[in-house]
Amino acid sequence: MSVKTTSVDAKGVVYVNCPFCGDSSRGRAESFPQSNQPTGIGVTCASRGKTYEIQIDFRQCFRKKTLFKGFYSKPVPPGVFEKMTVVDLSLGGCGFISSEQHFLNPGDRIKLVLKLDDAKHAQIERDAAVRVVSRGLVKSAVNLPSQPAAMTLISGSISG
Repeated sequence: MSVKTTSVDAKGVVYVNCPFCGDSSRGRAESFPQSNQPTGIGVTCASRGKTYEIQIDFRQCFRKKTLFKGFYSKPVPPGVFEKMTVVDLSLGGCGFISSEQHFLNPGDRIKLVLKLDDAKHAQIERDAAVRVVSRGLVKSAVNLPSQPAAMTLISGSISG
């Protein structure tokens, strides 16, 4: 059985549905032991007594699953952009797969250039920091302390 991910609502409450009987329960996110662990945490169904695993997602921003092209670059050498495919996007971060072998590591600073898949095909440029590198997937955070929280729209286009 796969580990189900559940999100914390704005009030810090987690809603859990038992995969065996369908009963649901709720509780404060901080009451779950080891709830910040990347592997699952064990939960016991109050009705059936069966144990199953969940992951609790503490993310503050909704993460949209998507699939569109974009570009990223490292500060050195300047102006050299690599192609990427964006697989998820939120106000606080971007997950992508590099088209080529990359040498990104957690903590690296990068610049993201994306043409969104919205009706206006808005293009954004944002400085970010690499947070997670897992095989081909790179997850980055765009809400850096020295940067404003919102992404900045830019004009023009990037060819690639």
